Amino acid sequence: MRIVKVKGQEIQVPETSAFSINTGPMLLKAHQNMVVLGKRGSGKSVAITNYLRMLRENKTLDRIFVISPTFQSNRVIMDKLEIDENDVFDPATGTEAVENIIKLLEEERDEYQEYLDSLERYKTLLKDMNTVKFIEMVDPMLMLEFFNHATGTFSKPEPKYGHKGPPICALFVDDCQSTPLFRAAKFLNFITRHRHIGALEGGGALGVSVFIALQNFSSTSGGCPRAVRNNATSVLTFGLKDKKELTQVYESVAGEIEEERFMTAFEFATAEPHNFLCIDLHPKKEHPSMFRKNFNEFIILDEKKET
Repeated sequence: MRIVKVKGQEIQVPETSAFSINTGPMLLKAHQNMVVLGKRGSGKSVAITNYLRMLRENKTLDRIFVISPTFQSNRVIMDKLEIDENDVFDPATGTEAVENIIKLLEEERDEYQEYLDSLERYKTLLKDMNTVKFIEMVDPMLMLEFFNHATGTFSKPEPKYGHKGPPICALFVDDCQSTPLFRAAKFLNFITRHRHIGALEGGGALGVSVFIALQNFSSTSGGCPRAVRNNATSVLTFGLKDKKELTQVYESVAGEIEEERFMTAFEFATAEPHNFLCIDLHPKKEHPSMFRKNFNEFIILDEKKET
């Protein structure tokens, strides 16, 4: 084989990352598309709401949307997340629920964009006040916009959620299998482009992390659509008795690890009721493993021995 190199046509990797939010050292990267698999009563909703709580406590989550027919009956575990009931939608509406959430995300984007624009106007005001010879030369509209009568000074614009970056949003999809939502093309499109929703003028987008609770992983009989499985950034699986389903979970990570080592991690993590194996398909460099028992125990498998 012979190679002839062509100058000036090298691939240039963009500096931006698919996971641009700093979630803290031991949390998963964001934005997430987390798929959580387990039978009824296994603890799927508890796992997701606890992770959302961790993000809230780490100040890396500002607003949570929910699509679920059982939100009210799950109020005990939902209340700590400070979810506005206007941000809760019924999966029976299918496409309408998705469109409403996209609209709210775009409104968040517009508010954030206005904050950025306002910040630029404020910088212009300060620059003019420090450079012009006479105060009369400063734009009076800018002075009026930022003058704070309570303090007698000019006030800098404050972001809606208290941090400089874009609003950080999440969507929790619970008890939605076999509903019109999972058959809606708009929902499947939402999953594939969740990082790109709410595009910003200067590049990038708000995006939204998605957390989906499932009882079945296969795409038949109201199971998990291929678009959801193929775009997962992490998979949480509770104990599974169906070997075929467990094999499907393994196949979703087959390029990352041998089957025997996967099964070892799965059996260890799920040996006790209501515990799960967390499979992080995009672990941070400082994380010692892609596997965890629940969220707080990394599973470090022995290196495969040469035969």
